[in-house]
Amino acid sequence: MITFWGYQPGLFGITNYLADRGAPIRELFEIRPYRWSTPSIEVQGGAHIFAALDRLTPAGRDAVGEIYEQLSAQLPGVPLLNDPRRALLREGLLTRLADQGINRFRVYRGDQPEAVGTFPVFLRETSGHSGSLTGLLDSPAALGRALRSLRVRGRRPADLLIVEYCHTADADGLFRKYAAFKVGRAIVPCHILAGRQWMMKAESDKKSLQNAEEELAYLNENPHRDWLERVFGIAGIEYGRIDYGVQAGVPQVWEINLDPTIGRQPGKPPRPVSPEVAPVRDAARLAFHSRLRAAFSALVQPGEPVRFRVELDPALLARAGRELARARRREAMVGFLVAGYARLPLRAAFRRLFPNR
Repeated sequence: MITFWGYQPGLFGITNYLADRGAPIRELFEIRPYRWSTPSIEVQGGAHIFAALDRLTPAGRDAVGEIYEQLSAQLPGVPLLNDPRRALLREGLLTRLADQGINRFRVYRGDQPEAVGTFPVFLRETSGHSGSLTGLLDSPAALGRALRSLRVRGRRPADLLIVEYCHTADADGLFRKYAAFKVGRAIVPCHILAGRQWMMKAESDKKSLQNAEEELAYLNENPHRDWLERVFGIAGIEYGRIDYGVQAGVPQVWEINLDPTIGRQPGKPPRPVSPEVAPVRDAARLAFHSRLRAAFSALVQPGEPVRFRVELDPALLARAGRELARARRREAMVGFLVAGYARLPLRAAFRRLFPNR
């Protein structure tokens, strides 16, 4: 069995997967949200995946660290993916990769704009996966205005990253975002999104036949495997999806998503493509999902899993619960302010004073 731990609001990613493309291996999984309601937790033997570590508060991460440590002692040799005390989150990972010369760009905390010396930059969350919160900011003054704008919308500078822009378009102006999964010992290429926007999301993917064939070759050849193994090793991560680009032949890491969405929502039709592209796209999806299922299945060890208990410090759990409650109140406040801003009658004037993009 595989116990998949995650942050409650984000568990739709794995549950949707197991309801659709992952249905053949659904019985291998037990889904468990991180909860801090009791110091005695019954768990099962077998593999454990600790996802969404970036959504945990400091005390929450300490609590998961205790769970990991006790599992390590009681399940020697069993796959335990993502040690919360070793895994690097977004800011730490991107800083380490820049320091080691793997990435050609740097990141800075949102409350340290004076440290930025290279422009353009953009702003994004330290955690979460909404992409860029701004367009490209070409000066300290533009950065300052964007930070003030986001602060009015409820975003704390300490929760933001300032990211140096790394241009990865080819000679024809086409951007590519590569993605690959790490599941235990397996590296599974996922997709290449291609389009004219520098911040690539699935909805901006514009696949030609050439792009679809390039994606299928990427999945089959796994050309960056050794580099991917190295980056995941530096990150201390055994489960997640890495998103990256390639600048002049050199891969550049955007992030490692520790709770990635896998495939589309059940019942949602695939994005329409031309008749010539569809069979190539479908072959790529079939290849990816069959390999991903095999990677998950490889984590399962023979024998009937036992169940036992891990014991956590009640004071630590109480602190984790308080931190989680504060974090959720903050998320609700940001949502309220963002929604309120969208309805402001004077929004145009507001955006002139505090431009966000």
